[in-house]
Amino acid sequence: KVTLEPLQDYETPGKGDYYLLARDSNSEQILEPYAYETGGKSVLFASLAVPVFIDGKVAGVVGLDLSLDALNNRLNQIKVFKTGNLALISNKGLWVTSADPANVGKSVLTNTPNMNQALPQIAAGKSFSFADFSPVLDTQVIRTFEPILPGQTKTPWSIMANLPLEANVLFHTVMA
Repeated sequence: KVTLEPLQDYETPGKGDYYLLARDSNSEQILEPYAYETGGKSVLFASLAVPVFIDGKVAGVVGLDLSLDALNNRLNQIKVFKTGNLALISNKGLWVTSADPANVGKSVLTNTPNMNQALPQIAAGKSFSFADFSPVLDTQVIRTFEPILPGQTKTPWSIMANLPLEANVLFHTVMA
């Protein structure tokens, strides 16, 4: 659902980062998840912002706010090998989406301490995998990460696939 509301606090550092970062850096930005008051309630968003240039100078910023609830619902519909799941993780290690909606907007370290090894790889935009226990799936998984770099932003995010070991063994058995 698309809604239109006047922007607030866009000149205030912190609250106005959705505008200020793109304007002041002259480059595209993807913002870490944040809560924003809209329609009388606090909603978690991630924003994409692109500076608009006229005669070589920034004249404004065009942005898109993505509701993390909607994005989370969409990604949670995807099942990897019928039992696995996907999650999206921000550059600084926040859950953008998670199979456990209570995680969204929180650090990936909150209930998955082994994810500390993932944070530098995510920030560097690298592909990698490791074995871990998934509290959401309640089983051992292979966590596989692939970087995502929207547009010309410089802060990669990562899509993480949790592949239950049972499904992984079955897949390799079928493929052998």
